Amino acid sequence: MSQPIGLDRLEAVVDASGMAAVIEAVMPSGGRPRQLGVRALLVGLLLTISDDRPVHLCRVHAALVGLGHADQVRLGVLVDARRGPIDSPIVRWSGLSPPWCGPWL
Repeated sequence: MSQPIGLDRLEAVVDASGMAAVIEAVMPSGGRPRQLGVRALLVGLLLTISDDRPVHLCRVHAALVGLGHADQVRLGVLVDARRGPIDSPIVRWSGLSPPWCGPWL
C-alpha cells in the first residue's frame, strides 16, 4: 500500500495547475455566495482520491472536515465572521450525514 500524499503536496498540485482560478472565473456570480471555494473543493477531491476512496461528495466532505483546525481555516472550510469564528455550512454536517448523502455510502 502506498503512502498517503500530504495535504501540502495536494495544495501545491492544485495551485500549480491554475485550474481553481480558471473555474472560479467561469462560474456564475451574484446571488448567494458559495459555501466552499473551488480551490478547497479541488483539494478535497484530491485528498479523497489519494486515500483510495470513491470520489463522492460525501467522501470529499468527510475528508475536509477530518482535517485539522488550522488546515480547515486555511482552506476556507472554517471561516471567521465579524462576530468571531464560525463554521461554514459544510462543517455543520460533520456530526451527521449531509442531506445529499444517501444511506448507501
